[in-house]
Amino acid sequence: MTAPFEFVDHEHERGLALYYEDDQIAVNTWMRREGMTTYHEVFLNQAAVQLLIEALTTMQADISTRFQKAIEA
Repeated sequence: MTAPFEFVDHEHERGLALYYEDDQIAVNTWMRREGMTTYHEVFLNQAAVQLLIEALTTMQADISTRFQKAIEA
């Protein structure tokens, strides 16, 4: 698996990868705990990808607003 988009949190031993799987986008997460590694893979079709884009954009804007308010307080 070659993941063009990948994030690894070495401190907490977990990661996330996004890659192409045929006509879908695959999301693979992993976490290592007590010597065992757990993997979860989800395949997203076009409708799911669009929903995620909209949700993440909205959520990021909300977080940015909250962060700005905290700085100004």
